[in-house]
Amino acid sequence: MNLQYYTGNDSGGHSRGSHYARPHYTGNPNGRRRRYRNSESLDGQSWSRDTFAHSSQFVPAPRPSKYAQKTRTQSTRSYLNQIKLIESLAEFKKYPMVHAGPLERPVHGQACKCLPFSGNDLTSKTTTSLGLRNLLRVSTNNSDRYFLTRKCCYVFHCLNLRTKFHYPDIPNKLIIKDECVAAALEQVVADEMEQKGLEASDKKAYVTLLAKYTARANKLLHEMKAALSSTLIRLTGYVLFKVFSNLFSSVTVHGGQKEVIERAAQKDMPIIYLPLHRSHVDYLFVTWILFNQQIPAPIVAAGDNLRMPVFGWLLRGLGGFFIKRRLDAAKSRKDILYRSVLQTYMTHSLQAGYNLEFFIEGGRTRTGKPCMPKGGLLSVIVDAYSNGTLEDALIIPIAINYDRLLDGNFIREQMGQSKVPESFWGAVRAIIKGARSSSSLFGTEVTEEYRLLVKSLAVHIVFDAERCQAIMSTNAVAWLLSFVYRSGTRLSTLTTALDALRDSLKARKRDTGFSGDSREVVRHAVQLLGPGLVRTEDFSGSNSSACDKPDYFIEPVTLLPNIIEFNYYASALGPLFAADAIVVTTLLSMTDCDLWTYKDCSPDCLVDKKKLLQRAGRLASVLQHEYLLAPPCAKQEDRLSQALDNLVDMGLLQAAVFPQKGVRRWSDDSDEDDISYCHHFKVTPTSSSLEVIGAWRNMLVPMLDAYYYTAHCLQKLIATQMPDKEFIQSSQSYIGSLLEKGILKYGESICIDPIRNAVKFFESEGVVESYTHDSIRLLYLSKEFESEDKLLPFINEIDSFRS
Repeated sequence: MNLQYYTGNDSGGHSRGSHYARPHYTGNPNGRRRRYRNSESLDGQSWSRDTFAHSSQFVPAPRPSKYAQKTRTQSTRSYLNQIKLIESLAEFKKYPMVHAGPLERPVHGQACKCLPFSGNDLTSKTTTSLGLRNLLRVSTNNSDRYFLTRKCCYVFHCLNLRTKFHYPDIPNKLIIKDECVAAALEQVVADEMEQKGLEASDKKAYVTLLAKYTARANKLLHEMKAALSSTLIRLTGYVLFKVFSNLFSSVTVHGGQKEVIERAAQKDMPIIYLPLHRSHVDYLFVTWILFNQQIPAPIVAAGDNLRMPVFGWLLRGLGGFFIKRRLDAAKSRKDILYRSVLQTYMTHSLQAGYNLEFFIEGGRTRTGKPCMPKGGLLSVIVDAYSNGTLEDALIIPIAINYDRLLDGNFIREQMGQSKVPESFWGAVRAIIKGARSSSSLFGTEVTEEYRLLVKSLAVHIVFDAERCQAIMSTNAVAWLLSFVYRSGTRLSTLTTALDALRDSLKARKRDTGFSGDSREVVRHAVQLLGPGLVRTEDFSGSNSSACDKPDYFIEPVTLLPNIIEFNYYASALGPLFAADAIVVTTLLSMTDCDLWTYKDCSPDCLVDKKKLLQRAGRLASVLQHEYLLAPPCAKQEDRLSQALDNLVDMGLLQAAVFPQKGVRRWSDDSDEDDISYCHHFKVTPTSSSLEVIGAWRNMLVPMLDAYYYTAHCLQKLIATQMPDKEFIQSSQSYIGSLLEKGILKYGESICIDPIRNAVKFFESEGVVESYTHDSIRLLYLSKEFESEDKLLPFINEIDSFRS
């Protein structure tokens, strides 16, 4: 049986429709079947049967046997299945074909206008059009390769990569003889001789102490220096391929950014990689990615807590050099010798051609949003450039994000418990399961202008790194469930909200680490977050038809400590919407009515634009240790004004202009044209705008609660002083008691980080002062706030933003 069907094609070559002809059996003397084609044009809708009507040679077939009937029945079923298949295959031809254009993703590769433009020639128009590349998909696994090559694709891939780069050895003698280290040796020897009451002319004592401290410098270098090994990098690269392929579905990098780094590596200048720090895997990721691109591995600053058996050796071979987590000696004075050795080692390494990597935040973030930068190691780069040791250096901010954190969580630390010391198996579990420095490396000897330069550069780097961070599916879903649907919602509703959030991210030129249908993205994120963080309930019921998509009820687990871990993923979007949240919170604190009761109608409420921005600026200063709203080269007021414009664009605010009180109105017979006006906004809430601003406001509620009740605890410092750790623990216990009573809504308020940042804010405002005694930092109230009456206005100011 021969089945004939024809498709009508338009002039463009795209299939528009399909028609099929059922077979007709014709008897003929020779027993052969004839094939009949359509007698009309190709795009006709009917088939001609004249041939069958005039056929005079039709002979009825004899009655078939049971076997023939069975065979024919099977043949008929097969034929019907083919018909259904053809109909389904032809379905797509009923619609015009749509050719999707390449997805142009946001790419950040150019320096800011306030920075030197030495790296802007590394980018081109093509870098923005390149998409994401999954590094786990290697060319040795392509179908055109031999079976053995595909079977051992990672082995052959790693063997084909070039890793034999020149990593010169830097002798200890060269570092110790450097002027910086020599001067430090002279100073520490002179200080100890003075403390022991020895004469400066006592050469024997001088030589003995000099040998002692020279031996210490050699020991410091022995414990500190990296020992890059090309063989170990290649072997570790293969092992990480196997590990990452089991842990991750993909490890993606932007093609344009990858191309920029490849071009930068060809330049004769050191490259400084500065990633944000989320996981212990960060130490390996950058080196592994550079290994895949055949770029020399950098030396990586790692905390000395990771200098442990096996794991420490591995990190050292991959470029890790170990530094103290705190650069101050135990005697509350600067360890001059250690600082000089560290500075000189880093400088000589850069001069020798090494690239450098360190974490600008210091330790890993415990909240999910970037930490305030530490400028200690960065000051080495700035100093080397300032004194001419380095002619130039290329700084590359990096952001690495994960769908799910491999290191577990930071609940213990956020609940106020002490940090568990690192161990080898703990570090291994962080990889298989799933350096902190002070503000300046040079202590108090540098000028305030120099400190400001280092701080500004560090802030700019963190701001740029966060701006290029991809938002993962778990971040987006956690943010929606935390601040929009905290009481839970349907899967369909959450899908619609995710669509709107993705549009907002696209409008703000932020990339996402996920793609595809939002419904499947939500289900995937919920599965990754797990039942401990998200609770689901199927209520589709038996009444729903089979073709309906199943719906679920999804809600976050808001119990402590689950909500703290859940908030970690939601906080990744905090810096993106921080300015909007600050302006919205300020707006709601200035209105004398509940906007939610005036949904889709005008409450006749006016807000002064100037006062709104001024008050928003004050709230931004309160939260200065939580968010970086703008880089140092930009004005924070401009960012807040832009956020205000966003409220106008969404229709929440409408501009209104009125003459100021006491100023005469302009008239036709007036010669004055300098009449001043006061700009106001009329609040016009709608259902959609209220949902958005409600989410932005809810972002800040836990922080403001923590700040307010920590300020309440300042009354404990009246006429007394208290160690800072004890005060923070006392504030956290007070907030915990309020949560148990149900006074506070958000469990995240108990986290230790906002309480610590509140204390920093109190110090910057001059409310609290501190000093160190026997390595214990003590807090006390300044004279202007040493009574309850003097504290009350400050506490009420913070409270005014909560209403």
